[in-house]
Amino acid sequence: MKTIKKSILIFLLLVSISTLYVRFNRSLDFMFLKSSQSYDQFKSELNYKEFYIDLEKGIKIHSVLFKPSNTTKPKGTIIHYHGGGQHLMYSQEKFKPILDNGYQIVSYERRGFAKSTGGVENSEVYKNDVIKIFDILIAMTELKEQPIILWGQSMGGPFAIVTAKEREAKIKGVILEGTFNSFVDIGKFYTTKSSLLKIIRPLIPVLVQDNISIDNNIDDVKYIPIYIFHSKNDKIIPYQFGKDIYDNHSEKAKKFITLDTNHLNGVDESTTEYLEIIETIFAN
Repeated sequence: MKTIKKSILIFLLLVSISTLYVRFNRSLDFMFLKSSQSYDQFKSELNYKEFYIDLEKGIKIHSVLFKPSNTTKPKGTIIHYHGGGQHLMYSQEKFKPILDNGYQIVSYERRGFAKSTGGVENSEVYKNDVIKIFDILIAMTELKEQPIILWGQSMGGPFAIVTAKEREAKIKGVILEGTFNSFVDIGKFYTTKSSLLKIIRPLIPVLVQDNISIDNNIDDVKYIPIYIFHSKNDKIIPYQFGKDIYDNHSEKAKKFITLDTNHLNGVDESTTEYLEIIETIFAN
């Protein structure tokens, strides 16, 4: 009997140590942030300027400024935060209707992803990155004196909200599409898809440290409007994730727009409403 109790205690001790190690070593951040998406050369039929941001030694952030073709002076600038596997060769496909209406869009690939250098880091590093990159971008000649909207798609949603919290005075508003509240929520959702991973589902809130959750940051965005788009047919990020953000923070989120399309296809399906919201934000 004593041997059994001792074995149970040793097992529980090992589980506790392993859990603490994973949490404080932030081992699971890699699972959410890693992506194998890559390509050799950026190409586009849009009017653009490609550049790199020297973020720190050895870290170069691949960035592109997409310019409207019908005017020399943009009506405003939209800083775009891409999804988990959404590099610039893909995301640019959604930009044309916005560019055609006189706005410019700047977007970049996070460190360790696509053409940006560096290794995959944890959410604390990425949180610091988005603030540094925002400050560098708005100091560019093409962005100086420009009104700014943040546009976060999927995993880019939390990045946009964190930036809005830290730099609200420099931003006119935020648009979110197909996003989620936190890595904890995503971890719990995807572990239900595997019988093996279901075992660790109750441990996800303990195992995962999340510095960029929307819940922990959106209430500190005091004055600017936030609009949320989400498709009820989204197979990547469930519709309820976006609806929960709105329902839990309806005093912050100005409007929730239900789409009927695929993941991150809102500009194509609801071009008019997207453009109306952009116009409304810039007008105020």
